[in-house]
Amino acid sequence: MHAGVALITVLLAAQSESTTLSVDWTEPSDAASGNVCWLAPRKGTKAQQERLLRAIEVAAKGTQPGHTRYELLRIKSPKKEGAACKVIVDFTLQPKDKTTGELIFAATERGAPAPIVETTLSLDLEQLTEKDLNPGWEKVWAAIAPPKPEPPPPPPIVPPPAPFVDQEIVTERKTLAPEVAPESKRKWAALLVSVGMLSRSLDGAPGTPIDGSSLLSLGAEGSLHLDRVFGLGESHDLELGAGYLRRLANGARGDEAISVSADRVQAGLVYRFHTGEGYLPRVGPLVGYELLRFELGAAGDAFSVRYSVIRGGLSVVQPVVLFDGGAVLFGVDGALRLAPSADGGDAGTSFDVGGGPRLELAGGFLAQLRARYARQSGRAGDADFTDGYFDLDLGIGWAL
Repeated sequence: MHAGVALITVLLAAQSESTTLSVDWTEPSDAASGNVCWLAPRKGTKAQQERLLRAIEVAAKGTQPGHTRYELLRIKSPKKEGAACKVIVDFTLQPKDKTTGELIFAATERGAPAPIVETTLSLDLEQLTEKDLNPGWEKVWAAIAPPKPEPPPPPPIVPPPAPFVDQEIVTERKTLAPEVAPESKRKWAALLVSVGMLSRSLDGAPGTPIDGSSLLSLGAEGSLHLDRVFGLGESHDLELGAGYLRRLANGARGDEAISVSADRVQAGLVYRFHTGEGYLPRVGPLVGYELLRFELGAAGDAFSVRYSVIRGGLSVVQPVVLFDGGAVLFGVDGALRLAPSADGGDAGTSFDVGGGPRLELAGGFLAQLRARYARQSGRAGDADFTDGYFDLDLGIGWAL
C-alpha cells in the first residue's frame, strides 16, 4: 500500500473576479475542491483490470456530491505525482480464484500518517460494474467532502400595505344608507283574546231607530301560519284565521226584559307578499266569511238582522319599528261585502275597513289595538236601510 499525499488548492483569485450580484449557495467552497487521485490495482488478468479501471472511474464520478468540484486524476506514482493531490485513493485487488476477489479502498490525505477511509468489497470480477464500487466511493466522499451548506433563510414575508379607506366617505355612506333592522322571528300560530266597544247606527229600518248605542264586546281569535306549514319562504305570508266576538247587551221595555243576541263569527284566508326587506310593506288579497247578528226579542220594536256575508279585499301590513327583540307593525285591510242572505230583509253589496298597530315580541307576546267599520245596506219591505258597526278592540295573546 502506498503512502498518501494531498494538496489543498485555494481558488480565491477566480472568486474575486466574479461580477455576479446574486449568490449561488450551491456553489462548491474551496474546502470541497482539489485533486482526488487514485492508483489502479496491479493484480488480476488484463480483462479484469480493464473492467476495474472503467468501473472505478465511473463509480467515482457517479457518487461524487453535487456541491463539490474535486478533479479525479489517475496516477501511477505517489512520489512523482502525489504533490498535486489532496487525497490519494489506493486500490488493492486480492483475487480469491479466477473469477472472484476482494478490492480494498484506502483513502489517505496528504501528510496524514494513516488512511482516513479503509474498506473492503467482495467482487465478481467477471460480472463487475460500477454499481459494485459505489459503496466504497460513497464512504470516501463522506470522509473528505464537507457537508452541503444550508441554503439561506427565505426573505421575510412583508404583507402588502392595507388599502386606503377614506373614513369620511364610509361615515357618509352609513349616514345615507337606510337603516335595516332585523325582522322578528316568524311563528307557526297565534291566539288572542280581546275586549272592546261597539257603536251601532241603524237608519231607515222599520221600528225604533238606533243611533250610536255602545255595547261592551268580548272575543277571541286565532290564526295558523300556512306559509310555515308549506315552507313558502320568508317572502310570503299565508294565514288561515277565525274569530268570535260577543256583544254584551241587555234590554228592557218598561218592566219587561228584552232578550238581545248580538255577535260576530268570522273566518278567512289572507296572503301577503313581502315587497322587500326591512321597512317595505307586505301586500296581498284576502277572502272570508262573516256571520253578523243583532237580534232582539219579540218585546222589542227595533229592527233585528242576521247577515251572512262573503268578504273579498286587500290586506296591507307596514313595518313601523323593527328591533332585535321584535317589531311594531301597522295593518290595514278593506273588503267588499256580498250578502246572499239577510234575515229581516234583503242586503246589498257593501264594505268594511279596519286597521291598527300590532306589537310582536320574539318571545311570543302579542298585543294589538284595532278599529273596524262595517257598513251594510239593504231593503226591508218598502224601506231602504243602512246598518253601520264601529268596533274598537284591544287584544292580547301569544304566538307559538
